[in-house]
Amino acid sequence: MDRKKDEQLSALLDAELSEFENRKLLSSVIDDSESMQRLARYQLIGDVIRSEGEVNPVKPDFAAAISERLE
Repeated sequence: MDRKKDEQLSALLDAELSEFENRKLLSSVIDDSESMQRLARYQLIGDVIRSEGEVNPVKPDFAAAISERLE
């Protein structure tokens, strides 16, 4: 993915795009799984930053679940 699209995705989440730009970007992202995943990651990053540590994106039993699957 190019840097310009990364910046546009970030601007989308920060409500810095016009309505036209929002629609145009979302129409190009909706069929692009890589862009959708990146958008979800950016949203999570923003949530964590704004929460000041209140959001825990990893379940408490995450390590146990991984160990169980490895066994």
